[in-house]
Amino acid sequence: MAVLDARDAVVAGAPDLVRTSLGAASGARLRATASFAADLDPADLRAREGPPGSACLRLWVTSSPPNMAADFLVCVTAKDSKSLRATVLREDLDGQPDRVAEATVSRRGKRVLVIGFSQAAIGSPKRLRFATEATEAGCARQTCVDVAPDAPRTVSLRVR
Repeated sequence: MAVLDARDAVVAGAPDLVRTSLGAASGARLRATASFAADLDPADLRAREGPPGSACLRLWVTSSPPNMAADFLVCVTAKDSKSLRATVLREDLDGQPDRVAEATVSRRGKRVLVIGFSQAAIGSPKRLRFATEATEAGCARQTCVDVAPDAPRTVSLRVR
């Protein structure tokens, strides 16, 4: 399932998402893509101060958007100034997501991230809702985030 997002639909310097998708891959895995309007280098996600920049897939498996936080996040951040890492996180009651599994991240050119992760890492749901967000490095405010589809909308996906 793919979603287009208008170019320049972003504020305050967050990476500009233009397309996001999520679907089934081989071996009981899911694959997401996040496409950006401009090149996205790992160094762009590193912050001198404040939180790092990221590209995260928000997944609602049992909770209902938009009034509840996503159950899982699959996030890509900079490992260092030249490489990326991806992680599956679960939201919990203390407000801090806990790491539950590793994910893979690769690049298709300089503008597209391809993220893979196990369906079992998110409870092997039959259906879920998702949205993708890109956050500016060093910014802790919601005004530094581009979301596709535009909030509060999400996309429904039936998983095989």
